[in-house]
Amino acid sequence: MFNDLYYRILRHQDSDLLTVVAMQSHDEWDYDESRFLCAKGTDSPLLFSTEKDAIKFLNDNIKHEYIEPEFLIRTQQSNDKYYKDE
Repeated sequence: MFNDLYYRILRHQDSDLLTVVAMQSHDEWDYDESRFLCAKGTDSPLLFSTEKDAIKFLNDNIKHEYIEPEFLIRTQQSNDKYYKDE
């Protein structure tokens, strides 16, 4: 296992949005296991050693409309919309 603190991707209870939660082993009992995002094609919940890794996974693998806005990584393309055309 990683260190005492780890991260999982969790589906909100009242929507399809995915968020990142920091956890310790005793926290597992506080969540409905069916809300954890599993590796594609498996029933094994994903587990990350850092929040950064979990956020990167979300942005690299999940459709952006399903990611909680707080965890969307801003790309240069989305930043360019603020600049005037030359």
